Amino acid sequence: MQALFDMYRVKFGKDKFDLIVCADDNALKFLLKYSKDLFDDTPVFFCGVNTLEAHNLEGAKNFYGVVEKSSTRSTIEVALRQNSNIENIYLIVDDTITGRSTKNDVTRGNDDLLPRAELRNFGEHDNRSNRKVF
Repeated sequence: MQALFDMYRVKFGKDKFDLIVCADDNALKFLLKYSKDLFDDTPVFFCGVNTLEAHNLEGAKNFYGVVEKSSTRSTIEVALRQNSNIENIYLIVDDTITGRSTKNDVTRGNDDLLPRAELRNFGEHDNRSNRKVF
């Protein structure tokens, strides 16, 4: 992140912006850490963020946005309805903010669906180890 900060400081150091739009958890994480130094008090609007629980917005001035809502429950419902013989549901996630959020969405609040099929979690792998699994 430091290299990106250094590049942005050189590239945007003299520029002033009316608004910064960031998309995804990693962009929000970056801006929470560096926006004051890079862009002073320019408002930041975030979108495509999977969870606010992974970000400390307390004291973050001029940060606004929306959280992306997952549809994991309806996806599992449709899969089970269309494939009545499903015995296992495989969850493959990486260890990113998005991956951890997806895992939480699937494992929380879907217990009533899972007696029909076992949830098998490959764990939090990085992309390289996921390729080895398959």
